[in-house]
Amino acid sequence: MAKLDSRELKIMLAERGYSMRSFSRASKVSEASLNAWINHGKNPRLDTLGRIARTLEIPLRDLITE
Repeated sequence: MAKLDSRELKIMLAERGYSMRSFSRASKVSEASLNAWINHGKNPRLDTLGRIARTLEIPLRDLITE
């Protein structure tokens, strides 16, 4: 099962100058959900991962780890 690579997501957000709040607005994903995924090891649904990847303009595979 594929899992969100939270470390990679943190790096990508920082590289692009996103705060949790600004990325939440850009991706239309709640800050609470982002926090759960990044800081607490939760995993988003695949369609949500796709929305995150589109917002970051990266391939979805760059956000997942096996």
